Amino acid sequence: MKKLLLSVLCLVMCLSLVACGKDKSADDNDDDVAGRDWRTTGVVVASGTLTLDRKSTDVLVCLDKDGVKLYYDEPEQRLFTSADFHLPFKSDPRDKFESISLDDTDGDGYSEIVLMINGEKFKWSWDGFSGRFVCWETVIEESEYAPSSVDFVAYWYCADGGYWLRIYGDDTWDSVEESGDVINSGYLTATIGIVKLYMSDGELVSELELKDGVLVDNDSRLKHVAEFDDEVPQAVRTNLEKGGYNG
Repeated sequence: MKKLLLSVLCLVMCLSLVACGKDKSADDNDDDVAGRDWRTTGVVVASGTLTLDRKSTDVLVCLDKDGVKLYYDEPEQRLFTSADFHLPFKSDPRDKFESISLDDTDGDGYSEIVLMINGEKFKWSWDGFSGRFVCWETVIEESEYAPSSVDFVAYWYCADGGYWLRIYGDDTWDSVEESGDVINSGYLTATIGIVKLYMSDGELVSELELKDGVLVDNDSRLKHVAEFDDEVPQAVRTNLEKGGYNG
């Protein structure tokens, strides 16, 4: 009787060990699938197709306080490219994310990234000079504080520095000497009464405030000069509507 009881107990223990082994193996397989594919972690906010140099790539969109991160759509997390905000967000932008577009709207073979966060639109275009996406404009739609760079399109003369600032109708700028030689160039953003000048790599060069027809910062005062004014040197004259800096 004792021998029979011991045999039954041994059989039960063996069956229990086999069952535990199977459960552990199944759990390990589940962990392998979830652990190796970063796309299952909940960080992806959108997906789409990005076009660069007329080549299309499927990407997954992630957001953080610094900007947009575009990753290859594959199990291993590999960054394809990114687009930075002018200034980092203080809070998590994913909380107020609305939509993102990666369309090539102008047909130049490069996507424009248009991001909507809490009613605010951020737009990046590909800059061939720096080889990266640059935030060309930030627009708060239907707001009295919406940027209006048209107000600044003109020649601006800095008597202290002896140079001219040319602001174009396509939200770009350059500074030139009296001879017409270019000193610096880049893109700009504008709000009511304020224009910010950036280099192509996103570095803020100057923040100018419009006061009584004069652009003012800490070091300079630039006088507005109309396009048709004879005061503008011939070497400085150009087509302000056509646009200047082009990457």
